[in-house]
Amino acid sequence: MAITSGSNRAASLKTYSKRVNITTTEKPAKRKASVDEETVVELPPEKKFKKSSIQSYFKPVVTSSSPAPNRSNALVSSDSIRQPSSPSSSPPLESSSPPIVSERPIQKPKRRLSTKPKSFQIARMSDTSELCKCLGDILCLEHSGASKYIDDLPKMQDLAQLAGRPRNATAPSMSMVSNPKGAHPREQTQLLLNPGGTVFICKICSVRYNKASKEDVQVHQRKHTEFVTLGSNGVNFDAVTIGVGAYWSSISPDAPVRTIKVNIHSPAAVQSFAGRVLVRVNEELGYGDGSHVAIDHKNDVIIALIQRQPVACIVVEGPTFAIPFWRRDIHMPGRKIGNDQVSSINDIHEVPMCVDRLWVHKDFRRGRLALSILNAARNQFGCARYQVCFSRPTQLGYEFACSYFKGVFNHRFPNQDIKMLMHLDDYIDGIEKTRLLRRLRLI
Repeated sequence: MAITSGSNRAASLKTYSKRVNITTTEKPAKRKASVDEETVVELPPEKKFKKSSIQSYFKPVVTSSSPAPNRSNALVSSDSIRQPSSPSSSPPLESSSPPIVSERPIQKPKRRLSTKPKSFQIARMSDTSELCKCLGDILCLEHSGASKYIDDLPKMQDLAQLAGRPRNATAPSMSMVSNPKGAHPREQTQLLLNPGGTVFICKICSVRYNKASKEDVQVHQRKHTEFVTLGSNGVNFDAVTIGVGAYWSSISPDAPVRTIKVNIHSPAAVQSFAGRVLVRVNEELGYGDGSHVAIDHKNDVIIALIQRQPVACIVVEGPTFAIPFWRRDIHMPGRKIGNDQVSSINDIHEVPMCVDRLWVHKDFRRGRLALSILNAARNQFGCARYQVCFSRPTQLGYEFACSYFKGVFNHRFPNQDIKMLMHLDDYIDGIEKTRLLRRLRLI
């Protein structure tokens, strides 16, 4: 050691090692490892299973007094399992019996699945052949080791259909797209499905039928005829005919018009036909409740037929009482019936005929058919024009009545502008009507 000036004490040597007494003359004694004699337990013989049994895949549990290191949790990594270390100075122990070797199953690398779906961008193509080639590349992923994407294949095919593939084009076969090398796609074929002819709806009878089918055409002809003629083909009208082509020769020169009169004394088949005609008349005139259909002793029904098709109908009633009807303001056309008034409640007249309903087919309203059938009914009752009254006319019926009676009542009701005669029941009914008629000495 170096001696510093001014002092007889030796300076201490700085070191980072542990201090050891170097003056010790005794040698350190070596420690001997204590050996624990282990008792070896004989294991039972291993059970053998058939190769086809599922138990052959599992190893038997090792029975020992001390736990084996391979008994650890299978989920723990092999790096975390460490053998207990012994001092480096102690030699390895030699056992009298051979050591028990445990077989550890070889752990396969974990298969990492991707949770993010992978899709391919399908470019919009105008050419169908390029699109089929693109589909072929997609389908070949199964053969190139990308089988985990095979679940997305239907979605890709749907995207490919949206990318410009026509609806009626057939899908490419698997033989064409399975080999992506070299082969050109086959020609696209178009499959035309023929569901049959166009279905038409008849505007008259509202029957749906196919003109290309003979059965549909025959069914439509039968139903159309029944709808138009109302079942008049099997009815004999000779006993109820009152005129043939006498009034409507100018309307239908090729097919004469037949006029029939139906009442309570007519044959049953004729009355049934007249009832079907009244049902259609009530539907078009607004009698939706089904009333005014029966034919009784008060009503007579006159029907005009062209080729057994009813084109006009009038329902008339026998002798009754009527009251004059006049208009408040004749200079304002288009007025409704509500703006008109009766001349006087005491001015009541007895008439031989009253028009209850008057109907003309819409295709025959320009041929003066309503005027002709009204004159035919008036001739059957033998009355003049001023002796006819109307009951509850519609707006169109009121306009027709005003034109029919124009100038007829000027000499009978001067300076009153009488438009028509209305049925008394439209104003007074029941007991009041009876009292009024008795007071006027009409009954």
